Amino acid sequence: SFKKKMSMKIIEEKDDHVVFDIIGIDAPLANALRRIMLSEVPTMAIENVYIYQNTSIMQDEVLAHRLGLIPIAAEPRMFSYVNEAKDKEMNETNTLVFTLVAECKKNPSAKSSAAPETLYVGANVTSGQLKWIPQGKQEERFGKGGVKPVHDDIIITKLRPGQKIE
Repeated sequence: SFKKKMSMKIIEEKDDHVVFDIIGIDAPLANALRRIMLSEVPTMAIENVYIYQNTSIMQDEVLAHRLGLIPIAAEPRMFSYVNEAKDKEMNETNTLVFTLVAECKKNPSAKSSAAPETLYVGANVTSGQLKWIPQGKQEERFGKGGVKPVHDDIIITKLRPGQKIE
């Protein structure tokens, strides 16, 4: 039977992740289990994006979508959903606010034959450049710098001199 053929071995277990092997099941079933587990993990992500200036080659909609894919290190259970809030408006109990200002400039001390990483300053826009703007008493609840992207090195887009995102 299915139960006799299947076995599970935990490889690594930490506070924020578990690595395990499931042996004896078909790939579609393993994928279904993976999708169920992912859907049950509470997460926070960027939903509404207001772009004031975007002179990059990336379209506003694509930029907003890429921002929405960045996981935010905040406990979702400490927030209420906007549709569950009394007045259904954004406030400190249901919303986090981030700002992103990035501009690329030419590095005056770089040689013209240098690699783009050396030739330009601010060319890579990363998740680490997102700055949390505490609303109401959020700084008291989460601490100074308490809310940020899970990873600081996620590339959002690349810029060239004169291009700016805000």
